[in-house]
Amino acid sequence: YTGEQMQGLTAQKIRLSRQAMRLDALIRLWEGHIEEMWEQALRGETPSKERRAEIRAVTAHVAHSAYDIINELARCVGTRSFYDTSPIQRFHRDMSSLSTHALFDIDSMAGLYGGARLGQELPENAMI
Repeated sequence: YTGEQMQGLTAQKIRLSRQAMRLDALIRLWEGHIEEMWEQALRGETPSKERRAEIRAVTAHVAHSAYDIINELARCVGTRSFYDTSPIQRFHRDMSSLSTHALFDIDSMAGLYGGARLGQELPENAMI
């Protein structure tokens, strides 16, 4: 298939639409939390440990989900998405690298945030 032929397929349009909606939801999730944090900072307030754990969990979720989105887009494009000349290859590589950083470790962040939601004390050395 050529790129033109692939663009005309209904399945491709559906896949792209789903990823666009997922990305929009992620952006809104991220922006909502960041706006709250910014307003709190402007008031000179320090977020609680529980709030910091929540923000870290949201951040890890956003990075992890963004990687899933770019992965699906790469599948839509096919093998050409991994050519050096493809911008998707660069985004895929960058998101792969970013989403594996310790800062975005979704399992440990979800564990901390889940514990905070259950009323458990966060460890003193928690990376929040």
